[in-house]
Amino acid sequence: MREAAYEATEVRGYTLMHDANRRRLREPVEGLISALVTLRTRRRATLDTGFPRVHYVILAALGASTLFCFLLEVAAQPQWLDVPAVRLLFALLLALLTSATSFVSDIKDPFQGHYRLSTARVDRTRVTILERVGLVSSEPPGGSF
Repeated sequence: MREAAYEATEVRGYTLMHDANRRRLREPVEGLISALVTLRTRRRATLDTGFPRVHYVILAALGASTLFCFLLEVAAQPQWLDVPAVRLLFALLLALLTSATSFVSDIKDPFQGHYRLSTARVDRTRVTILERVGLVSSEPPGGSF
């Protein structure tokens, strides 16, 4: 049998192996990668639009209604035992509104902030796919030492 002549090319820290059989696999894989990039671009464009303004209007309305209800309760005839309970209720409602606003503003961009998606898994999956197709070799050219 004739052994295939390999050409090694270094790309981003990975060794790309080329021979006649693998070259014919390259075009379909490049087409799939192109389709994946197109889908990712559409998804990022959708994600970058953020939340509709109605979400922020609802949060503002909840905050205003909380303040209004608190002022109504305070303006009424105060009872000695109700003052700490009303203050505690107001503090809890304000904390809930603040945390909801923080959460909504943080998940507006899923790749930054406290609640974010990790891209490490995507990178590992990409390398695994390229290794299985045979376009990337994890070993240096010429075999291991």
